[in-house]
Amino acid sequence: MTRYVLVTLTGALCLWLAFVPARRAVDGVTMPYDTDHFRELAYAQTIADGRWFDDPFYRGTTIWYNPLFAATIALVSRLTALDVPVAMVQAGPVLTTAAQVVFFAAAVCLIGPWPAVMALVALLFVPPYDFSWAT
Repeated sequence: MTRYVLVTLTGALCLWLAFVPARRAVDGVTMPYDTDHFRELAYAQTIADGRWFDDPFYRGTTIWYNPLFAATIALVSRLTALDVPVAMVQAGPVLTTAAQVVFFAAAVCLIGPWPAVMALVALLFVPPYDFSWAT
């Protein structure tokens, strides 16, 4: 039992060390910068406007990709009363950290507590390789 407490505290420390700089990086930022982000932003705005499956780019068509991220951003926008672009940028560190918590929990269940800590450290702090399939 003590082992899991120590592993949980170590994992929480790693997550905190990654979360704080991410949160500072988006402080005051109100718009995403990448074309993929703009696509998701348009879809999130469409959902926030009440048109759940409408394609934001082609009138009269339905969206063909997964709506989970856009729906999450629309929900965050509604709950925080922020505009959709601001909600998308400001929720980034929190949503990313939530995904890393789930990764860590799954790793603990699948490969054990200390290998899960090593996997989390590698995920958070080991720089990516230059070729995309390895990252």
